[in-house]
Amino acid sequence: MIKLGQPFAVKVKKLFYLVAYCIFMEPKYFYYVPKIDKFFRFAMYVLLFVLLFKYIFVWKHKTRSKIAILVIFYHIYLISVTIFRHGAVNDIVTDSIIFVGLTILTELVIHDDSTFLVKELLNLLIIELFINAFTIIIFPNGLYVTEYFKYNFFLGYDNQHINIMLPALILALIKYKYKLKNSKFSLAVTIFLNLFIALSRFSGATLVVIFLTFILSLPIVTNRTWIFNGKNYFLTNIVMFFSICIMKLYNGFRYIIENILGKSMTFTGRIYIWDRALYYIKQNWLFGYGVETYTYRDQKMNLPWYYPAELHAHNRFIETMYRGGLVLTVIYLIILIIAFKGTMKSKNIIAAKMIAIGIFVYLTGMLTEFYKHSYLFFPMLLMGELVSEIDVGLMNLKQRKINSNVFLKEEQSI
Repeated sequence: MIKLGQPFAVKVKKLFYLVAYCIFMEPKYFYYVPKIDKFFRFAMYVLLFVLLFKYIFVWKHKTRSKIAILVIFYHIYLISVTIFRHGAVNDIVTDSIIFVGLTILTELVIHDDSTFLVKELLNLLIIELFINAFTIIIFPNGLYVTEYFKYNFFLGYDNQHINIMLPALILALIKYKYKLKNSKFSLAVTIFLNLFIALSRFSGATLVVIFLTFILSLPIVTNRTWIFNGKNYFLTNIVMFFSICIMKLYNGFRYIIENILGKSMTFTGRIYIWDRALYYIKQNWLFGYGVETYTYRDQKMNLPWYYPAELHAHNRFIETMYRGGLVLTVIYLIILIIAFKGTMKSKNIIAAKMIAIGIFVYLTGMLTEFYKHSYLFFPMLLMGELVSEIDVGLMNLKQRKINSNVFLKEEQSI
């Protein structure tokens, strides 16, 4: 993953980045191994301090990403509301450390060497997927059991696996479409692992996200940027959200939700959970309720026949409004707009097309799921803002590969 021929300083920096990603993306299984989990939590605090110090005081780059700054404010606000409302402070602090840490880390990586994303980070995600697939084979009835879920594996509950599967697939597609070294092998392995995990656990929403990514990444689609672009993806997500969740036009989408996303509109109670969450949002629409403890959320929602499904809103937009009211929702929408706008500015380059697709399908999956552990979601949005810099790094790597091949051919002909 890290070449021995590289200068020592470069190798150390890449090793630091790799270790940082490993720490922040702690596999969910380790959450339930106390000694290992304590090590990860301590390391996260240290890493965030180091990254913030470098990001604010040491880093010589003239500007800072708008999304990175907004992600910091997003989580500061969410922590503040949670403290004020006497909620689950420890949970949101831990999640904030991970989200903010990964976002800042990704910005540093993009400015330093964006090829790290499709090499070292992609390899790390593939390793995590491989281990997860192995645990599914060895422990088909679950690696461990929690209070809420039975079928948990290396990457946690089965419908949370998409948080590693989708970023890995997008990075593998980017690597393949730039025709980088070993790109076919990386894509083949990623596709195999994605399909194996999704089919073995038969998660409808996960399968939709994966197959939608495949379809939208086909050249016949990506070449038509006049319709398949970040702006239209964003508008589609907004229309779907308001149509299904707010305006209650879900009968028209019933086939999509029940037969394609695999989410029952009645048996899992999503309609009732959305309505209940929206009821409370109306009571405190400006500031929200922060992150509540599961016990209090359960008592408050008062839908015992849907437990534990009621512990979050099963929709990213609604849960954001519930947690942070209008204030947090505005910040969240600005982040999305900046990300999609970044892909629009460079809509004809490969990386912009793939990242826009990744954000769109992620948000589509979030119509019926919250994806609590979507730790690479904000970094993916950041990639949308900084996609032109990612493209420059990948094109330079591609050119070096071409030059190397030409040099080898010339050497062989002599």
